[in-house]
Amino acid sequence: MMSEKHWLFRTGVFLSCCFFVIVFIWFLAPAAKNFSFLKAHFLFIEDRGIDANAMYYTEIEEFSEAETNMVHSLEYPPKK
Repeated sequence: MMSEKHWLFRTGVFLSCCFFVIVFIWFLAPAAKNFSFLKAHFLFIEDRGIDANAMYYTEIEEFSEAETNMVHSLEYPPKK
């Protein structure tokens, strides 16, 4: 049986973890758009109207091909 002190400690750790997850999701992740090394990727996704939230099947061939095309188009953009 858990002592009351141990139970309070585990509850505090759990609540702290929940707090940090919420802070990451609501504040830190959206702020990533301002990082210079990620800005090109965000602009690429937004310009093409890609629903990035829907791309979680990373083992599907089409997504692998899309990632390769995205990386290459960022490295070698078309000239106007």
